[in-house]
Amino acid sequence: MVRLRQTFAGQMLLGHGFLWSDLLCYAAGVLIGCLLDIFVQNALKRSKQ
Repeated sequence: MVRLRQTFAGQMLLGHGFLWSDLLCYAAGVLIGCLLDIFVQNALKRSKQ
């Protein structure tokens, strides 16, 4: 894992460490994804009726 983090791609994907604010951003991303999924599913149901 350390060798992967030394590459440019590894730095972009994994970063250098963990911050508690990262967890908040991950949670916000999951919430946005869930809301978007619900919106799309409802739109598809309405278009089929």
